[in-house]
Amino acid sequence: MEIATINKIQTLKNEGNNLFKLNKFEDAITQYNIALDVIIKYHQQNSNNDNDNDNNKVQIICNRALCYLRLKQFDNAIADCTKALKIQPKCVKALYRRARSYELKNNLEEACIDISKAKMLNPKNSEVEQMYKKVITQRKTKEILEAPSSQKRLSTVLRNCLSQVKPSCTIAMGTVYKIKAIEHEHDDNNNNNNNNKINMVLPQIHIDTIQMEKIVNILLTKQDDIVQKIKDMTESLTCLPIQFQTKEEQINFYAVKALCNFGEYEFGKDIEKHLKCTFNEMQIRGLMTMHLGSNEVTATSSRGWDAKFLLKIDMNHLCSYFNLPITQEERLKTGIYIGKDTIFKPYLKKMKDILHMCGTILQDAGYVDFADFIHKMYQNYQHNENNNNDNSNNNGNITLNAFFVQRLAETFSPFCDQYLLTSKHGRSQIKVGFYRNAQLFTRDLFLNVHIFETDDFLVQNNERSLEVQLSTLTCLADLKILAILRELKVILIFDPDILKDLDLFERIVDRNYILLKAACVLSVDKIAFKLNENGFALSVWQVDLLFRDLNFLTEKIFL
Repeated sequence: MEIATINKIQTLKNEGNNLFKLNKFEDAITQYNIALDVIIKYHQQNSNNDNDNDNNKVQIICNRALCYLRLKQFDNAIADCTKALKIQPKCVKALYRRARSYELKNNLEEACIDISKAKMLNPKNSEVEQMYKKVITQRKTKEILEAPSSQKRLSTVLRNCLSQVKPSCTIAMGTVYKIKAIEHEHDDNNNNNNNNKINMVLPQIHIDTIQMEKIVNILLTKQDDIVQKIKDMTESLTCLPIQFQTKEEQINFYAVKALCNFGEYEFGKDIEKHLKCTFNEMQIRGLMTMHLGSNEVTATSSRGWDAKFLLKIDMNHLCSYFNLPITQEERLKTGIYIGKDTIFKPYLKKMKDILHMCGTILQDAGYVDFADFIHKMYQNYQHNENNNNDNSNNNGNITLNAFFVQRLAETFSPFCDQYLLTSKHGRSQIKVGFYRNAQLFTRDLFLNVHIFETDDFLVQNNERSLEVQLSTLTCLADLKILAILRELKVILIFDPDILKDLDLFERIVDRNYILLKAACVLSVDKIAFKLNENGFALSVWQVDLLFRDLNFLTEKIFL
């Protein structure tokens, strides 16, 4: 390019820049337009490629875009940035200004895409970094504010719990759906002058909805495989080689199965090493042995597994049923041995205490067994439903399974994993319940037992009816789901205290434990909603079931 032309373009650009500094944006645009006309005429007369020509053109277009941005002409600003990016696709300034324009237009999806590219191209740019955090947070906040109706499945206390999963450094929101984007803050330049910068709480849990969206899109392309897998997994929940003599005996079996469903993360590896089988296999074998040996512990009714049966079970029975030793001999020296408690004794003692507790509650309340309790619950449910139908102003209708979960948790503490969540500053406390074992029991009831003699609205062989009845069961939120969601990078954890506590997941009862479970519930709930929104009808409990098989996900889905 000739020197005279270069000088002319530079002069026009400088005049435009000076006018911009004086806030005379329209006049600045005029100067930039004249400069661009000079470049275009030169380009028409000279067909050779000129990098300086392109650089000047991109700079001027970006400057004009900034003027449009200040004039709130966002569409014009976006158009200019797009023109600049066609010439230089890696222009960080154009990406940044287009992202800003999209943000001000409330098009946060596009803003996230542009600012993410800009951050990747120039990770040390402080303005880009600042805007990246801001836009990502706004986008995720918007998602929660526009939360689907499926969020209503979560109890009020759980939604209050979810409001705690956020960094304290972001602005508070006047809504219970306050879970925020939590970004991993890292600084490659160890700047010692920024020591005072960390007056904010470290980030804790990041639910990456961008990664979630990618996973949902992949799941939508594999619907046939997923439906077959869920069908197989559901059938595996209904196949037990036990011949129950009565329906009551069957209900009682699944109640005890749910009550004994603890300790997998605390004792699972030791059990696998000792018995050469998984925790779940050990549990089912033990329950089957308990069922076959139930005559050894005399029950007072012909129904089997009644309240007195639960009260008479001791640790020696459980030791025999589950093939887990209470004590073992330890050699001190030749010919001298002492009995020493095994690591399984606390597990068996807790199981015994839980069964005794529930037996006592049943007996004190006048119930023969869990089957008696379930039938009485169903009668109460029918009575409430009839009253609700008679009273048009009563909006308290809930599904049968939700009613069961609620009443089980209220009546039997082992069915209610409820915790007290204290705020960061200790000023307030709320009770948060997840009801994992109650959900397992309810799920088994609906999958395996014809619970009621007259049941017009639930037909056991009607898959759609069954799906509807189980649809309000939400994520079980245990360590297995958390581990897989972390593996899939849906949940990211950066707080070292939380990472340390993961090793004690089943033993701790504190804020981190509650927040981890809350993050699991919300993640699975949102994945189920997004699938349903795109026409793939899966309930939350089915998504929860699917996400428990990492091998299937990685081999068949996420190849």
